Order: sequence, then structure tokens, then C-alpha cells
Amino acid sequence: PEPSSAASDVYKRQAKESMANVEPVYIFTSAASTIHEHLAKYLTIKFFLTSISTSTIKPKSENEVLIPTNNIDLLLDSIDNVTKAHPETNIFIVFDGLTDLLLSFDPERTFTFLRHVLQMLSSERITVLFLLNANAHDLKIVSRLRSMFYNQLIYRKSGLRAVKLSKVE
Repeated sequence: PEPSSAASDVYKRQAKESMANVEPVYIFTSAASTIHEHLAKYLTIKFFLTSISTSTIKPKSENEVLIPTNNIDLLLDSIDNVTKAHPETNIFIVFDGLTDLLLSFDPERTFTFLRHVLQMLSSERITVLFLLNANAHDLKIVSRLRSMFYNQLIYRKSGLRAVKLSKVE
């Protein structure tokens, strides 16, 4: 998303709201991402920065950890550790890596990863925002990915809009 776009406003607003409520914020992204650029100044946000130059998880700074881009198991373990570290607390997570996963691994492996993550994160206390550049993928793959989510927002030139929202009871 562009820095002034409605899409970037969504994750910035949610991250700021979570911080105001003293809720942990975790962002899985690359060091060069727009999300990192906009939110790195907030030291309470914890970043898992994907890196091709590391094969293990390595601390980079107080609030940043490098995690190998090509190791889905370490990614899953990191997400699991985040949820276990806060068993009673609301958590906000941004996962800005679906496009990278699809480009790095075969779609089936990415779908399996996503099913595991969605199962791990299926709690009312966890808010997760998954980001995908739909234009970078085949329509069938995007459609299959979208079918895995109850709530969907889409950002286009015309702005941000809800595509599919689950009913809140």
C-alpha cells in the first residue's frame, strides 16, 4: 500500500488503538516494507523481519527479530510463541507475507501453512490482518486464499471496501 492509502491507514489505526489499550502488537514483514517504515518508530511494536540472509531466528534490536524467509516451520513456531506469551491478553498481529510465501513456496505448502496459522489464531482475543498483493498471483490461487477468510477487505484505486464480513452476534 502507498503511505497515504486507506490500506495503510487500516493497519496504522489498528496498531495505534491496540497500543493505546496496552495490547501487544506483532508484525511479520520485511525490513524494507511500508509497514515497517511507518511503524518502526513505535518501540512497543514487536517486528519479525523476514530475511534471506539468516537461517535462524536472530535478535536485531530490542523490538526486532530477524527470521528466515524460507523456513515456514520457524515462522509457525514464532506465531505460536506470540500467542502462548499472551494467553489472556488481546493481541494484534499483521502478517505481511502471503505474497512472499506464495512466490517462495508452492501454493499447497502456503495453504497448509495458512490453515495452521488460522487455527492457531482462532480466538476472539486475537485480531489478525493478513496482507496480500492479489495482482501478483493467479486468480484461482487468490480465490482459494480468499475462501479461507471470514472477513475480507480489499483496497483498490477507488478506496478500501469490505468484500465479505462475518456476522457479529
